[in-house]
Amino acid sequence: MVDKKLFTFKFEKSDTALGPPKTPVKRIPYKDIFNPTTPSSPTTPIPSGLLKIATGDFFEVFVSSNSTAIKKSLGVFRTESERASILKEVEILKKLDSPHIVQYIKDWEIDRHIYIEMEYCSLGTLREFMNLVYFSQKSSFSPSTISKIMKELCLGLQEIHRLNIVHLDLKPENIFLQHSEEDTFILKIGDFNISRYEGEEIGMDGDKKYMAPEVLDNICIRASDVYSLGLIYIEILNGIILPTSGEGWLRLRNNIFTGIKLGRFGRKMLEKDHRKRIEINKLSSYYCK
Repeated sequence: MVDKKLFTFKFEKSDTALGPPKTPVKRIPYKDIFNPTTPSSPTTPIPSGLLKIATGDFFEVFVSSNSTAIKKSLGVFRTESERASILKEVEILKKLDSPHIVQYIKDWEIDRHIYIEMEYCSLGTLREFMNLVYFSQKSSFSPSTISKIMKELCLGLQEIHRLNIVHLDLKPENIFLQHSEEDTFILKIGDFNISRYEGEEIGMDGDKKYMAPEVLDNICIRASDVYSLGLIYIEILNGIILPTSGEGWLRLRNNIFTGIKLGRFGRKMLEKDHRKRIEINKLSSYYCK
């Protein structure tokens, strides 16, 4: 039995359906934003029907009347260097092409704010889905749902890594769910705010809960995303909430997995030495067979 001071366990019943989560997204009406199709001017009308749905470390996010997501940079850029840093995400998004990555539409600038229009994933995040299953349904993920989640995240990461990009902040809050034609859902990786190309200096740290050990040493390598995926995997496999710090956090990063189900690839994804960690292509070949 795992020490519950280190890991928070949930429920053991299997989820009963592979359908989309029904948790409603809290929406806050918001009007202080310009129409992306009109130039900036003091007389530009403020469009109605825009809803603020989230605020992150770098952007506010709104839903437009066209059912797209619009991200507005929180602060104005003061220098060209700051502008280039914000536009790094745009540069990366333009290169990615996968049904398992949130689709970029366009970007623009108004009054030193950067706006990015993207696909809106109306079913929320994987974190919201986990909360629905754990808390509302008092259940856990079935093996078929876990396999679906892993398959689609592997495919998304495969495209990211194909372009030598490291996401650096892969976590349930940055994984989105969208309706699919099969009346179920499809997962999409989003939020490339701190992403870099392999070998670049890491500008900002992601969520410590899902951070690979080498990131603390400023090593920017694709294997770090596999580690983060491994943590998501054991979270949904065991029905636990990962620790953000303390003894439980250190045990995971020292490959101490006493009392935790690791499945077929958990240990290989969470290998402390990134040089020995399983590659995303090998994971994909298993889950996509």
